[in-house]
Amino acid sequence: MESFVCKDLCAACGGKCCQHMPGSAMPDDFGPPETLRDKLREALATGNWAVDWWEGDPTGGGRGCSYYVRPATKEMAGSGWILDASWGGVCVFHTPTGCSIFETRPSGCRGVKPSKDANGELSCSAEHSSKKDAAIAWYPYNDMLYEVASALEE
Repeated sequence: MESFVCKDLCAACGGKCCQHMPGSAMPDDFGPPETLRDKLREALATGNWAVDWWEGDPTGGGRGCSYYVRPATKEMAGSGWILDASWGGVCVFHTPTGCSIFETRPSGCRGVKPSKDANGELSCSAEHSSKKDAAIAWYPYNDMLYEVASALEE
């Protein structure tokens, strides 16, 4: 899912989305499968990314949960906790002038579409990938995600 949203338009709303919950990342946000483990380890080690999970099996296959990656919240960034199922919080990449990683923001953030309503107020559409979409995309990588995150938390 690609977005053609300009940084200024996205920042103009003040981060209404970003102040409530970071968007979800997809596996290809971290590069090709053959370098995924190393790229994840590198990103998660910064403390700016977290491994969250979907309760239950998002694919309907019976597994207990599915992990996925998202930016950390400002409250949890640098805490040493990589596995983080907290709900809500300001995205660690949100700044007063917009997203600090706008050009490389996660897929879930690139799918957010800001637009002006009839009154000229900015609002965002829900055309972004959901937590469930991310959990399904990361499903084949669940064991690797858990291993990398657990090793970094030790």
